[in-house]
Amino acid sequence: MSRFDKLRKMNLDGNSKVVLSTEGGAEVFHYTGEDYEGETVTETGIATDLANLITSTHLANNSIIEELRDEGCLDDYERGSYEFESYVAAAIAESWYEYGFLNVSTDHWDHKRGYTNVSAELEITLNELLTADKESAYLFSGWDVAVETPMGVLNVE
Repeated sequence: MSRFDKLRKMNLDGNSKVVLSTEGGAEVFHYTGEDYEGETVTETGIATDLANLITSTHLANNSIIEELRDEGCLDDYERGSYEFESYVAAAIAESWYEYGFLNVSTDHWDHKRGYTNVSAELEITLNELLTADKESAYLFSGWDVAVETPMGVLNVE
């Protein structure tokens, strides 16, 4: 039984809000003046994970892909090159600080070292989640899923 089969049986409103989230991080040296946060964004692969999700045909026209289009971040993409996912991942990684597609924060342990955490979220509806899961069972692998219910937020394991 998939982790979403229980949701199907709960008969929740299909317009219920679902928050997909993922995170990762790395120890960093923050005193160097280098772009340790940008490097962590790349190293964690969170931008790539988010790009894979938002470029899926199962989640077409989601809020993040629309904002990337509206802000002109995708204007230089050459249609037909079949590299759309990697292009979107690069756009997210390059503009995370400007548009907030990723949440990046660093805890400074001392004057040299720290830990940078990178996280991403995408809001969709329960109908979108269940339909996409039915069509692509592995689309949400690695993503935490929280669904709003009349009884509160349900974290789906």
